[in-house]
Amino acid sequence: MKSVVLFAAALASFATAIPANAVTLRWTLHDVTFDDGGSATGRFTINSKSGRVTGFDMTTTAGSAFGGLHYTSAGDGVLYDIAGPNSFAFVAGSSGYINLVFVDPVKTVGVDALAFGDYTSYECNNCSLLRQVTGGFATAVAVPEPATWGLLVVGFGLVGIAARRRDSAVAA
Repeated sequence: MKSVVLFAAALASFATAIPANAVTLRWTLHDVTFDDGGSATGRFTINSKSGRVTGFDMTTTAGSAFGGLHYTSAGDGVLYDIAGPNSFAFVAGSSGYINLVFVDPVKTVGVDALAFGDYTSYECNNCSLLRQVTGGFATAVAVPEPATWGLLVVGFGLVGIAARRRDSAVAA
């Protein structure tokens, strides 16, 4: 009887550890290209409830317009949430600036295409040299919060204890 109670408690703990609404989403850029032959790779994280960027680390490669830059929230990186839940501008040092506009708001897990054309999504160097994004998309996965990890560990531990007690009861 105790093993059934422990198993039910473990199952309940495990079920509550899976968040209904993820708080942090990790977006990864894919196939982002510029009209001068350069490209962009990297990641940024979003708080799905507030829609705010909580961190970023992106790199652009050199093309014919100008050299590549590294955009990071650590150090001198700055972020501006521009026009709602699908438009962001990232600054690298004092010269680089990349503006990314997505087709849909980036507040849920999935795939979202970059909007491009007419300088919707672009990178500029001191905003005198400019290159447009010509393609690309991003994918998002949910990142569990530390409390979620704790509940998962407790849930799996209780399942393990219940299974071990059940095995020892069967052997006796």
